[in-house]
Parts: sequence; structure tokens; C-alpha cells
Amino acid sequence: EWTGAALAGTWNFADSGKVSLTSGNNNDAATFDENTGYDVDMDGFTTLTGKINLTTYNEVNNSINVVFDLDGVPAGNSVNLNDYIDTGLIGSEQNFVIPKADLGLLNESVNRFIITVARTGGAKPTFTLDDIQLEETGASAVFKATTPVGTRYHIRQIRVSLADDISGIVTGSTTTFPTMPGLAYDQILGVSALTNGIVFSRIQKGETKFASTLKQLGDFLSTGYDLVNMISDGTNTYITISVTFPEPIILEGGSDSFMSYTINDNLSGLLQFTAFMLGAIEV
Repeated sequence: EWTGAALAGTWNFADSGKVSLTSGNNNDAATFDENTGYDVDMDGFTTLTGKINLTTYNEVNNSINVVFDLDGVPAGNSVNLNDYIDTGLIGSEQNFVIPKADLGLLNESVNRFIITVARTGGAKPTFTLDDIQLEETGASAVFKATTPVGTRYHIRQIRVSLADDISGIVTGSTTTFPTMPGLAYDQILGVSALTNGIVFSRIQKGETKFASTLKQLGDFLSTGYDLVNMISDGTNTYITISVTFPEPIILEGGSDSFMSYTINDNLSGLLQFTAFMLGAIEV
């Protein structure tokens, strides 16, 4: 269990079970300490996860920096939470997942981490944090869509196909709904809601333009995906979900520009998980 305290600023650690910063000055900081009486060996962990709800925030003027240390000595390196969230999403809680490798940690021991708010001007940032924890699941897998240097790819649609051994059928009627496979909104087919989630990101010239964490089928549907195909042979169920953008997303060639799905949980319970990005090359 990590317990927190303010180093500087108006941090509230009893705000409905969350941690809130009500008005952030430059270098306001909070420290979170391991209070079980021993250091944490990072060899057994893969990611730092949590939730954040931005109330007032401007990524140009604001950043939220996270770093671990051991007895006051920095371990690894600091990361900017702006790179792992959608900084334009105001008033809605979102998840973040920071891989251990990004923090510069392998098998080091740590006993606290520090969150520091940097502000260069403008309105003071306000936000809440919740469910900050280290995850012990397997290593993340990143699947990227890229295009060659000098090429511009106009992506208009993403299609995700999933299959699992779901045999349950919901019998419909002629007046209400059709017969269909029994799918739960709080699962991904037969897999329980994910702990860390699948992170969909758009990176342009090294900057995160968009990031969304998906833990269950309902998350896909509530963020713009449509269920477009659904079939079952009575033993296995196959579905396709897709999202079509109002205007194509332009993916410019280069190693630091891509769109990706990062798998942070074990999806071996699925029979299939594939994603396709459809569009056209600019000529």
C-alpha cells in the first residue's frame, strides 16, 4: 500500500477516496511512500497504472512528472504523464499506463515515488488521481501502424476483429431484438474485464496526440466503435467492431509517428485479436 503526503501545494489525500490538486503552482509535489516496512523490488512489476480526471489543464503550460526513488535517491528517470493521457479530455476520468521501461527501471528497489506539477504560466491546473498502483502482469506488447519516411497515409477507419469460444445465445423475438450471441459489456468476449487495459495511441513526431484505455467491450462501444459483424457457429463467436473518423487521420512517415495498440494484460483466453487500419496513401 502506498500512502501519500504533500511536499508542496494544496494536495488533498481524502477527497472521496481520491488524491486531488485543487490549484497547482509550479513545482507543487506529492510523495507516495511504501509503508509495509520493506522496499519494492521492481523486477516483479511491469507497469504503473492509475486514473486521472483533469478539471483545468493546458499541456502547453502544464506537465505532471513522475519519478521513483529509494530513500531519497532517484531511481530510473522521470516521465511526463502528458505522454500517457489525452490532455484535451476535460471533466472525464481516464486511465493511464506507464511501462516500467519508460521509467528507466529494471530490477531496482524503490520505496517511494514523487509526482511533481510543473507550470510555466496560464491558469493553474486542477485534477484528481485515483487507483495508482504497480501491476504484476506480463510484459506489454506494442503493435504499431507506421508508414515509410516521406509518405502520408490518410487513415479513415480502424477495424478490430475478435473471436472466442462463446456458445451462449440470447434468443430474440420478432418484435424486440434478434437472436444473437450472448456478449457481456463488462468483458472482452470470454475474457474478464482487463486490469490494465489495451491502450490505443496516436503519436505524431514523438508527441501523444490521443490515448484511450480499453478494458472491456463496453469501453470500445462508448468511445466510438460500432459493432458491425457478429457470427457464431454455436461453439465460437466472432465479432468485428470499427470506428470511422469524420476526417481522415494523417499518419506521416517516420519512426516517431505511428498509431498503436499496447496490450498490457494476458489475452491468451481469446482465439483471435486482430486490428486493421484502412485508408489511402497521399499522392
